[in-house]
Amino acid sequence: MKESVLEIGGLDLQDQGLYLQGLLQVMISDDTLDPRQRQRIMQFATDRGFEKTYVENTMDSVMGNRFFPRTPPVFNSKETARSFLTEAYALALVDGILHPREKQWLENAARLNGLEPLE
Repeated sequence: MKESVLEIGGLDLQDQGLYLQGLLQVMISDDTLDPRQRQRIMQFATDRGFEKTYVENTMDSVMGNRFFPRTPPVFNSKETARSFLTEAYALALVDGILHPREKQWLENAARLNGLEPLE
């Protein structure tokens, strides 16, 4: 019998959390909290049912939180990983610059998920 997985917005709940965590990691990978990145993350999160205050508080605290994970997430499916990498790459470029640390983070995320890095 196949185990049922609760999904919201096409992602299982574990992948949704990883997706948000990964986007936050991209946001802080260049040590800058760009308002356009914050807005994009907020839109993603609230569209998927994350509470706005929770997301705002999390975005405000991740930069200085040494316990916040920095290793890219590994998703349950390659399809989700591809979708995430596309979104994460767009998020990194929202300021018009792909910072070397953002690029390195994205390449590592692709490798950990068994995918080729985006160019």
